[in-house]
Amino acid sequence: MNSTFVQVGIALAQAVALLMSVAFITYVLIIVVPFARYRARPPGDARLLDWHLFVPALNEEQVIAGTIDYLRAVLPSAHVWVIDDASDDRTGLIAGSRTRSDPMVHIVSRRLPDARTGKGHALNAAYRALSSWLPA
Repeated sequence: MNSTFVQVGIALAQAVALLMSVAFITYVLIIVVPFARYRARPPGDARLLDWHLFVPALNEEQVIAGTIDYLRAVLPSAHVWVIDDASDDRTGLIAGSRTRSDPMVHIVSRRLPDARTGKGHALNAAYRALSSWLPA
């Protein structure tokens, strides 16, 4: 009776080993086949894309003009979206003057109590403004 149990145990161990071997080989093939089939694609052309930069601003009167001018000079084809988050200073006025003289500069004005709830909320407001500005 003991030898029967031993033989069954050996047969069971061999079956498990075979199953694990098949599973391992399948796992390796799932990884290797797509890797072997991958072909590098040529890089895309950034000039074919529309670029939109979000600039959250809260009381940035001293630097907002320079920031907008710098971004427009370095990335002339990019739209700059300034999110004035209910600034107490002239941030909104300065950014607003840039929107009148440059069609690539946009302002998203947030007002209390909806403003100053965090940078994430400000960026989401800009994204909504961008979405409504873009053509369908």
